[in-house]
Amino acid sequence: MLTDIKIPKEIFELSAELDFYLGADFSIFLRLNHREVKNIHFFSPNFVPEIKFSRIKNIFLSFSSIEMKIFRFEDYKIYFIRYPYETISKSNILLYDFFVKVQSVYDDFCLKMNMALNSRDKREFLENITDIYCILSYVKEFDFQTYYVRKYGFEFDKDMMEEIRKGLALINQEDIEDFLLSSKLYFSFDFSEISVRILKFLNSLYSAG
Repeated sequence: MLTDIKIPKEIFELSAELDFYLGADFSIFLRLNHREVKNIHFFSPNFVPEIKFSRIKNIFLSFSSIEMKIFRFEDYKIYFIRYPYETISKSNILLYDFFVKVQSVYDDFCLKMNMALNSRDKREFLENITDIYCILSYVKEFDFQTYYVRKYGFEFDKDMMEEIRKGLALINQEDIEDFLLSSKLYFSFDFSEISVRILKFLNSLYSAG
């Protein structure tokens, strides 16, 4: 639940000052409250020097490059990512006692489709398709390809769709049990239902193509 989030307020204040916006896991959680989130992603099209982050205390910088910085705080990972792609839209969400910029649910859906494609393992894939399923349940119908092209400049093509299909087909009962043991979900998880819903969505893209 939102009240369980223990990220220091200063991180969100700094993200606002540096003109970062929330996206991916935590952004989806703020809208859907569907699962426990331990990854907080901030995005910006601009490079931000490391010195700008030095005032935040009690967090540990575990990785730094021009494109991304990863901090750790207790069992959270906090990402500041240089992300040059256009946002479809942003809104302000009241968090603590001030407003934080959050990308749209359509941006999150496009991003999560890419994250599912690039999942490092089955657990991460299950986490990503869980988010995709919950967004599909939340927004009902929308023109995914129009949003995707607007954001990335090219279509989510049939080869990419097929990779998602293959990923779903590779999931077995042991994978599901491991995922459920290592996750805290706030809804009734049914992999068969999730798989059917996502395959239906992919089929609609094939038909449209």
